[in-house]
Formats: sequence, structure tokens, C-alpha cells
Amino acid sequence: MHKRQFLAICLATVIGTSSASVSAQEAASEDVYFVDLDLRSDTGVKSLDARIKKAVRRVCGGVPRGGFYEWRWNVHCKKETLASVIPLRDAAILKARSKDGPIGIAAISVTPSIPRR
Repeated sequence: MHKRQFLAICLATVIGTSSASVSAQEAASEDVYFVDLDLRSDTGVKSLDARIKKAVRRVCGGVPRGGFYEWRWNVHCKKETLASVIPLRDAAILKARSKDGPIGIAAISVTPSIPRR
């Protein structure tokens, strides 16, 4: 009897953990809107950078509470995700500062660059 209960608890834990991981991966994307910012000014660029960093923190998770490996994954996720967004940020700023004027894109999508464990 105890073996069956133990197996049932283990199975329920595994199923619950895997479905939570899938949901977290699917939800781990955020759009950073900047249509309200003047990217021709340094103030606008600083505001965009702050929004991007906040979105990176959200999609990679806040402060890790699971130990060293969770912390290491979190730091790596933030670093890689930020690096993947920088070219889009730079293109938006370059376009806004060009003679053609503001860019037609209004958002940058921030998605983790490394998969969640």
C-alpha cells in the first residue's frame, strides 16, 4: 500500500512540474513598447534600456531561490537574452536618428535565449 501511495505522489509531482515548466516557457515572452519614447534623445534611449532590462528580468525569472545552479542559469539567461535584444534596440535607435525619422516598429519582443530547465 505504501509503495502505491509513494508512486502516485511521485507521478503527480512529475506531471505537475512538467506542465508548470511548459506553461512558464510559453508565457516567457514580453513585448517592450517604445512608441511613446523619443529615441533621438539620450533620455528616450535610457528609458528604452530600462524597459528592456525589466522585461529580461521578467522572462528569465526574478531572484533565483533554488541554489547555485538556479542562480547560474538565471544569470546566463539574462546575459544571453539581453545580448539577443541589443541588435533590435540598436536598429530602432539608428532608424529613429536617421534622416528618415522615427521607425515604424513600436515594440521589441523579449524571449529567453536559453530554454528553461
